[in-house]
Amino acid sequence: MTQEESRIRTLAGYLLKNNSRLILGASPEVAAYVKASILQSFNDSSVMIRNAAGQNIVAFLGVLEPKNWPECLQELVNTLDSTDLDRQEVSRGCLYSSYFGVVNISGIALCTHPLMPYGKIGFQPCSQV
Repeated sequence: MTQEESRIRTLAGYLLKNNSRLILGASPEVAAYVKASILQSFNDSSVMIRNAAGQNIVAFLGVLEPKNWPECLQELVNTLDSTDLDRQEVSRGCLYSSYFGVVNISGIALCTHPLMPYGKIGFQPCSQV
């Protein structure tokens, strides 16, 4: 795959992430296709595509909730045992962001999980990111 193709697929991934909430109104076939495509991209050889897929995973887990996408969680856990350190890192990042509700706005990581630092609900700077 050329660098240009990787960039196009990465941009498509970001567009998908930005519209993740639309999956709730999609047919079951479309939702299954989208979820399978994200997991396939998560195992792509391109780091750019894998990172975009990781952001999609976090966005879609936030919309669908983990109980509605258990195969994704299994894939993330399995990837932690990978010999590829880049894949391990992306998987850890997805699990961390999904669990703690980390949102990255203009390069500043903010935590939205109620149990994060300061014990308050709302946006708090993450000291652990």
